[in-house]
Amino acid sequence: MSSNPPIAIATDPRFILARKLITSGSPESAIDIFANLLERCREKLGEESLDAALCQYEYGNSLFRAVLHRQYEDGTDAVDERKPAAKSDGERQREIMAAAAEKRFGAASSPEPSKKRAKIESGADKSLSNDGADKDTDEKAETEADASDEDDVALALEMIETALHILLARVAAPSESDKAKRISDEQKEWALDQIPRFLICLGDVYSFQEAHGKSVDAYIRALSYREDKWKEMKESKDSFSIEQLKCKRLYIEACCLVAEALLACPDGEDVVCDGEDETVTYAKASERIDFANSWYEMARVELNDLLCQMAKMAAQKVDLGSEKKDTCILVEMVAGVGFAFDGLKKAAK
Repeated sequence: MSSNPPIAIATDPRFILARKLITSGSPESAIDIFANLLERCREKLGEESLDAALCQYEYGNSLFRAVLHRQYEDGTDAVDERKPAAKSDGERQREIMAAAAEKRFGAASSPEPSKKRAKIESGADKSLSNDGADKDTDEKAETEADASDEDDVALALEMIETALHILLARVAAPSESDKAKRISDEQKEWALDQIPRFLICLGDVYSFQEAHGKSVDAYIRALSYREDKWKEMKESKDSFSIEQLKCKRLYIEACCLVAEALLACPDGEDVVCDGEDETVTYAKASERIDFANSWYEMARVELNDLLCQMAKMAAQKVDLGSEKKDTCILVEMVAGVGFAFDGLKKAAK
């Protein structure tokens, strides 16, 4: 199998740059890049191409990460300097992306998030430019800024959901389907690796919106893919490799996310996800904590096994590369859930 992704856009220098901007803490700067790449992929390869799906996901992901950055960072000058970038011609791109998403979802009757966002930002700018604005005006501007973030999150959700739908449809397309929908085995393997990543980001957005039932659903669906991948890898290889370490780490991460999402659900309510076709109940209110604990225990046991294997590989002078850092983050995640359960036990006494 080639070391490069089986779709061209993933090796585009602009795509690589935008990904680095997200991982380096500058998601706002990546928004316009992904928007432009998405438009190009749609024009050249079609709206349901794998390249377009990946760009659409990254566009939604960058929008969402930018909102998180604005809300949770400490308000440094670097953050302020990025705000004007969101008001550039990227607004036009966001209108294009939102319109395309609404067309596919059949939501033409609802207002476009990007247009609302542009209007809100304009109102906020006008309010902030009045030197003599009183407290009510400041509060209004703050409220409008919050609404702008909500619109960006809504648009991000549409982008990620649409991208996920494309991948699921392409993977499920039968081999005898028309040539335009068929994908190679290598592309299918790539798509199956991307689907849980898309689902986890979807779960993150739902969690941010406090749609906890949908968050649980997204994480559990991602867990299913990662568990299958881990089982397949265990059976296909005799010795542990860096690739296997990563695969198991991602599986443990999904277990931990499910536990976190279950703990975040409201007390006294069933964990329910309302889908388009059916309503799924993942846990009764009385069973929620035990259900969450079962996933935490799974993550804890598997993590201990992973750490033991890493220690053996380190003793054999195997270079673990970035897996050391990534596993440290995972340890913190699992420990955080453990502390949450400790708090629940103390509160119950």
